[in-house]
Amino acid sequence: MHDKKIAIIHCGFHKTASSSIQHTLAKNRELLMDNGWLYPKFYVEGKSFYNQSMPLYGYYCKHPENFKHYWYHNQLKHEVVNRQINSSLSDFVWNHPKIIFSDEFISVLDVLELYELKNNFQANGYEVRVISFVRDPVDLVKSTSQQRSKVEPVNEILNVARPKEQHEKIKKLRTVFRNSAEFYCFEKACNHNAGPAGFFFDLIGVSLDPQQTVRVNEGMSLQAVRLLSYINAQAPLF
Repeated sequence: MHDKKIAIIHCGFHKTASSSIQHTLAKNRELLMDNGWLYPKFYVEGKSFYNQSMPLYGYYCKHPENFKHYWYHNQLKHEVVNRQINSSLSDFVWNHPKIIFSDEFISVLDVLELYELKNNFQANGYEVRVISFVRDPVDLVKSTSQQRSKVEPVNEILNVARPKEQHEKIKKLRTVFRNSAEFYCFEKACNHNAGPAGFFFDLIGVSLDPQQTVRVNEGMSLQAVRLLSYINAQAPLF
């Protein structure tokens, strides 16, 4: 009897070094393949996406026409992108016994959309393993402020900050994937000698040289956040 196929889906959460993990996965595709893992390459009209692979969120959400990474960031029609995803899955990806996807937007899908994703993978013979990183709520608010202070004053950011969204995401993923949904402390992952990307590679059983990690969108100092907040309050970008 053949071993069951395995699909690992890293779905963030947002602000948990997802971009670094995705770029590290892309940089080490050969290493992953040597260990039996496929991290699919995906381009449409020569353009790559934020996760350096397939944007599964846009494929499984109800309204892909509203997904900004299609029409705004890449100037692509959702029909074109999703048709290419469907073709790549059918003609190439589903043939591999061990595949990895990383897309933090998956955690934003609703329960029905997540069930569709799960059922599609299972119909193609995969046992699905979902991996997420969870931040300390206070640290999450701080990180969100660092990111958004580039274009907004801090006082406006704090008014809409909702760390409880992490709890809502955990609840959805547990409802759909049950024991196949795994949650790890982001702060603990940061203490790995190769950072969160190295921690993730350990979870999938692949040894990663710390020098092969890619760091993207690292945080700013408190002083820089305050300066950007002042500038945005005095001269808003939008």
